[in-house]
Formats: sequence, structure tokens, C-alpha cells
Amino acid sequence: MKKRLPIVKRLLCSTVILLLSLVTFASEITMWTWYGGVLGNIFTEIIREDFTAKTGIKVQIRTVPEDDSHFNNFLLAYIGGNPPDIVEIYSHHAGELGMRQALTDLSTLSGCETIFKRIPPKLLESVKFSQGVFAIPSEVNWGQMYYRQDILQNIGVEVPKTWLELGQVNSKLRASGKNSYYEFQGDNQAAYLYYPLVWQRGIDIYNQEGNASNLGTKEAEAAFIELTDLYTKHGLVLETPILTTFPSGEIPICILQNWHYSVIERSAPQIAGKWAVAEIPGSLSKNGKLDHTNTGKLLTWGIPESSKKKKEAWELIKFLSSRDFLVKFMDKVYQSPEKWRLVFSSYEVIASAPFPEEVKPILDACLVNCKLKKVVPGGYITDRYIAFAFNKVVIGKEDPKKVLKDAASESTHEIQKKIREFARFLEKLK
Repeated sequence: MKKRLPIVKRLLCSTVILLLSLVTFASEITMWTWYGGVLGNIFTEIIREDFTAKTGIKVQIRTVPEDDSHFNNFLLAYIGGNPPDIVEIYSHHAGELGMRQALTDLSTLSGCETIFKRIPPKLLESVKFSQGVFAIPSEVNWGQMYYRQDILQNIGVEVPKTWLELGQVNSKLRASGKNSYYEFQGDNQAAYLYYPLVWQRGIDIYNQEGNASNLGTKEAEAAFIELTDLYTKHGLVLETPILTTFPSGEIPICILQNWHYSVIERSAPQIAGKWAVAEIPGSLSKNGKLDHTNTGKLLTWGIPESSKKKKEAWELIKFLSSRDFLVKFMDKVYQSPEKWRLVFSSYEVIASAPFPEEVKPILDACLVNCKLKKVVPGGYITDRYIAFAFNKVVIGKEDPKKVLKDAASESTHEIQKKIREFARFLEKLK
């Protein structure tokens, strides 16, 4: 008996160690995020101190590239059976993955409605497909107008509130050797310059069923002509080094994503107090009111369908969507050497965002009016055809009605082709 006791003790110790390791393993999740560098350190610190310390759930954070290689790497990891438990991804990618049943339908998880209520419906639509919600919107970069108050005052023009006014104002700017600029950073830029003008008229770029393009309508045609006229009739520049030409006054009006606010503020202190922001120009909607719907890019959090730790992953997503986390993250990032002024997809945090008080009502309006494309099979093809159509008109001087009609037809063909290709997935989501 005396000889057997040490063996029993060793077995008990081994069992305890094994159980402890299993507990540790069960409460550890992995996440992929774009937040790296200074922002990544702040992000990791808050999770460690405010989430892991309270829940016991450890989080392994991997910083990934903010480009399409990230999406492709995720697909490879998912197919290989080794995806993260949480992935940060653009909204259009989240919809594509949800359609393929590679992301979890978050509307089936406890507490989802509380999170959904904090998010503007136009943003939430961009991560839905069929009846499912496949990601939670997070940081958002919408388009807004930046303008030089001093220059517009000297020339004697008002800030344009409609696209027609923008064209008229630009004619006056050109007479003074200046110009305006409209930008969307990303692939097929022209498509995203166009979509706000469509949505502002109260229609969508796809039909209600999501199986055909809606760009053959009169409203879509009018929007396309109004956009291309800005370049062909009113002479807006197609390209400019805006971080030079806005401070110099060569381009006193520009439409850029909201993250440029921090860049202009830091890179051009010489024009402090001489510039301001506003919503993008609007169009008269069917109800007779001016509609300022904008678009942008949206970062989201999703849970891979194959994750074995969905419960723990969902707890972290709920934390990342909370007011406490978002306000703390925004504040710490702004107080850091990076000095970024971030904005998120939650009604609850705009009032606490690190922006001047006079800017916050504009941010609030931009958030409510921010819309992204809904998910349809092959919808990304529409972007490509619109970009082609834009170039044919603005550069090739072709007839805008004809090229848009062709783009609508080609888009519908590709969408229906993808619907047939994804039929096995789509049937399961009905």
C-alpha cells in the first residue's frame, strides 16, 4: 500500500492537470482582426482587462491584412477546417459567406435583438440574406462632404445641398481656377459614386426579389445621367492628390469617406478653422423631401459556422458591440499618438464620439442615412458593369441611356447565373 500511494497521487495530479487544461482550452477563442499597431495594442488591452478578466474567456488575437487577401485566407482556413472563432470582415464579404452558409446566423443567438436595435436598419440590411443576419456591423466609413468655408465665402457661393447645385457651384469654381472632387476608395469606384443617387430617389439597385438588376428604371437612368453630367457638363475632376489640393484651395469641395477628417486635421493644421463637413448632396425623393442617403464601407464581426465555441465567441461580439467598449476604444484611440477619430454603427455612441460638438449632428445624420448594398448572388458583378458604363460615358463620350441599359441587362444575366450556381445553398436558407 505504501508503494502504491505515490502512484495514486501522481495519477490524481495528472487528472487534475488534464482537467485544468481542458477548462483552459474550452475558454479560449481565436479572432482575426484588422486592428494592428497602436490601435491593435489598445484593442487587445481592453479585451484583456474588461472582457477576459470578467468572463474568464481568453482571446487569441491575430492581425490580418486589410485587403482581399484576408477574405481569401479566411476561405482557405474555413475549407481546411481551421478558421478563427470570430472574424472581422467587410459587410459585402459577410453577406457572401452567409449565403454560402459559412457564417453563423446571429439572429438565432440569445440577446441578438438588443444588439440589432442599436444599429440603423440600412446598415443591418447589408449583412442579411434571406431571413438570416450573418454579422454585426462595427466601424463604418461613410461618405461626407468637406468644404473650405473661407474660399466659398470669398467666391460667394453656398454649400451645395443637391447634386444639381454641386454642378452649378463647380461651374463657378472653375471660373476661379478651382474644382470639386467626388471619391470612393475601393474597387469599381464609379459604382459607389452612383448608388447614393439611385437610393436617394427611393429605389434599389436590385428588384425586390433580388434576382435582377433595377438599373433599367427611369429613376436609375435619371440618377446615372445626373452623375455623369457632373463630369461631362460641369467638369468635376476625376483624380487629384486631395490631401494636397484641399489644403491648397485648388479643390475647396470634396466628398470623401469620414476617416479623412482625422487625416486632414493632422496633415493640414494650416487650414484649421477654415473647413467644415456636411452631408453629401441629396436628391428629391418620391415624398418630395431631400434625401441624403450616402454609402461607404462597413467592418463587421462574424462567427464561422464551423466554430465549436460559438457561445464564447458570441459573448465577445456582444462585448465589442456594447456602449462601454466602443466609447472606451474611441477615447483611447483618439488619446493615442495616432489621434484617429473613429465612428461606429451604434446609435448609442455618436454623442460620445471624439469630435467637436458642432460636428456630431452631421455624424448622426450620416449614420442614419448610410446605406450599403443588400446581398444578392453575384451582386458584385453589378459594380463592375456600372464602372464600365461610367467610363464609357465620361471618358468615351457614349450615350448614357444606352450604356446603362446594357449594364442592367448584363447584371441581370450574371445575377441569375449565380442564383443557379448557388441553388443548393439558397434552398437551405428559405
